[in-house]
Amino acid sequence: GDFKYGLTVSGAANKNKVTRVANADGIIHGLSHVLSQGTSEVSRAQIGYPIGYFYGFKTAGILQNQQEVAAYVGPTGQPYFS
Repeated sequence: GDFKYGLTVSGAANKNKVTRVANADGIIHGLSHVLSQGTSEVSRAQIGYPIGYFYGFKTAGILQNQQEVAAYVGPTGQPYFS
């Protein structure tokens, strides 16, 4: 007799784009050294992109073990890591 039930569904979407930054670069740089000492920014606000978008280099993966590190070579064929 006192049994009740309900269902609630909610959702949200947030899209934004920076249209103006009042400096010569058109970029508000994020903080450096966030991931570890010596790393560059990982987020920024830049004209044409969303606020605070992730910023970094594209990679082909992450070296997983010492064997992969030893096999990784630079453009001249020499080991990249000593």
